[in-house]
Amino acid sequence: RTKTPNAQLVKIASQRTSLDTTYGAFFRTGGLSPAQIEKFKEIKMKRYEQDLDLGALINEGVVPRNDPVVAKLKAEAKAEEGAAHLKLLGESGYQQLQEYDHTTHIRDIFGGFAGVAVMAGIPFTPPQLEQLVQVVANASSYRSGQPVNSYATTLLSGY
Repeated sequence: RTKTPNAQLVKIASQRTSLDTTYGAFFRTGGLSPAQIEKFKEIKMKRYEQDLDLGALINEGVVPRNDPVVAKLKAEAKAEEGAAHLKLLGESGYQQLQEYDHTTHIRDIFGGFAGVAVMAGIPFTPPQLEQLVQVVANASSYRSGQPVNSYATTLLSGY
């Protein structure tokens, strides 16, 4: 965690706010209720704070980055988060979340495009953005279960 409590609180608040941007489309397409959205955010924030705590221990030299304990703690936090999301969303919703998470990088790229399109007076609709994401995802490593990342960036670099 950061050394000053106020900076830490700002960082945590900023991360919580960014969840609406990152997962807004998932909330809409998944039909999550306001209560489910809040619980989803609680789960994500718990994991974020765990990652901050572990990062602070590494950065302060308390534990080396390559220590097996670090890998174990990361794996436990990921498993805990997965179990909580599965309980919240059910099997089908959890599968949708996993698929959505695999396309996060490409969604970020298209989010930038969408901002430019708005400024140009030709905004994308949410369904249009989703179609673009799926086209690129289907042409990438996504089909093999890998996150869409560097391939998408390379593919879009000519645009």
